[in-house]
This record gives sequence, C-alpha cells and structure tokens, in this order.
Amino acid sequence: MRTRILPTGRSTEPASRNRQIESGFTLIELLVVVTIVGVLASSVVLSIGLVSRDRQLASEAERLGQVIEYASSTAIFRGVRVALDLKSDGYTASHTGGKEWMAFPESYPMFRPHTLPSTLELHAQVPARSDEDRGTRLVFLPEGLAEPAVLELVDVLEGSRAILAVSSMGDLEVEYHSPEPVKE
Repeated sequence: MRTRILPTGRSTEPASRNRQIESGFTLIELLVVVTIVGVLASSVVLSIGLVSRDRQLASEAERLGQVIEYASSTAIFRGVRVALDLKSDGYTASHTGGKEWMAFPESYPMFRPHTLPSTLELHAQVPARSDEDRGTRLVFLPEGLAEPAVLELVDVLEGSRAILAVSSMGDLEVEYHSPEPVKE
C-alpha cells in the first residue's frame, strides 16, 4: 500500500500507523526545575545583601579618604586652614582665612555636609580636639601639616570596619577589617 499526502498535509495512511511523537516536559520535571531556580535565586539575593554592605563600607571609606585628601590639598593651595568636623553620623567641612570658621560654598561639592548610612558609624581619635556638642575636628594647615588622627568607620550590623589613619604630614592609610568569627 502506498502512502499519499493530501493537499491538506494529511496522509492516507491509517491512524494507527500515523503516530506523532509527543514532546514536552512532565509536571515533575517542571517542578524540579522551578525548585532549583528558586534555591539559586535565594542564595544570590542573600549574597548580594552581604556584598552590598561590604561595598557600602568600602564606598564610604573611599569617599571619606577622598575628602581628607581634598581637604589637605585645599589647605595648601588656598593657603587657609581647613577643618573636618566629624560626628558619629557624618561630617562637614569648614575653612578659615582669619579667626572665624566658615562653611565652604556650594562650588565645593566634596565639602558639602555628608550623612552616613544608618548602618555605619564614624569614630574619631584626634588628640585634644573633641567636643561633646560639636564632635571631633580634624584640622589641615596651609603648610601641608595635619593633626594626626585615626578614624574608624564601623558597620554596626556586621562588625566590619575601615580604619583611616592620617599622619602629621597629611598622608592617609586605609585598612579594612572583618569581624572575628565567633568561637563556640
């Protein structure tokens, strides 16, 4: 018997011989794939959360380091004293050519007041420059000198910290520390 294909695309062969192979996925296969994708997605989301906090600490430490370096060079090039007023939640900058400290104008975007994210705190150790109301003042002189200081940015949730050390020559060193693992 000869098989003929009709213009409609059907064949003249009996139905039992004209089987089409069905393709597709079973419900079980689909459920397994969805479960695997869900587990992978949740692990990615959790790791992004941890990375973003570390990235936030590094970003804020880098910004503070740039502000310190900019304050030092501004003091030298403008011939004025430049101060960073440091509080636990942020910092501001001011300058003086005479006796009064003044805020920098808007044309100095690096010196705009900066507030840290709520998960970070700033601790500063500057000898003889602490005031309960004002915070801590780090001063840069026109001669290129600065008061030695140790600034510490702390992630209050994770315990990670960045330590910024300013030398009397205005040089800056930054170190990052992760929290110590808890021993049981």
